[in-house]
Amino acid sequence: IAVVSPATGEGRSRIAAELSAAYASHGHETLLVDANLRAPILHAMQFSAGPRIGLCSALSGETPWRDCVMRASAPGMPDVLPCGIPEEGSMDLLRERLRQLVDEAASVYEVVILDSPPFLTYSESLDIAHNSDIAILVARARVTSTREFESTLSYLHRLGARVAAVVLNDA
Repeated sequence: IAVVSPATGEGRSRIAAELSAAYASHGHETLLVDANLRAPILHAMQFSAGPRIGLCSALSGETPWRDCVMRASAPGMPDVLPCGIPEEGSMDLLRERLRQLVDEAASVYEVVILDSPPFLTYSESLDIAHNSDIAILVARARVTSTREFESTLSYLHRLGARVAAVVLNDA
């Protein structure tokens, strides 16, 4: 599941974290992936220390992705694959290797949720949505413009992404 939004500040990471917690609390083995290489934050929602290894290390081949996963801090919480430290070329590696990593994670976890960078700003969001079975589009009332929302939805449809839900924050 890719969680996307047109721009920053729309609540995308919070929705990804809450959705993953909801799945995990209902007994589903859940992995939350911080694929926002531009402004990673998900690890801070559950863990106090910032990880040095994560998705970027796995994509580069430096560390197997399973060794980068931060185990749930409490029962009923998701495991987290933090972003790690992005390096030059991380975005290209995301484009090339994300599908394989998602497929491998899906063979271990019942639910894999990917937080993405702002859709209209960074091209890797297209790759994240394309490599996911479904997308959830997040918008914020009185913040997300109709034009931004419609553009994002149009791009997702042209990509062939299945938009399963729209979340309107602060409605």
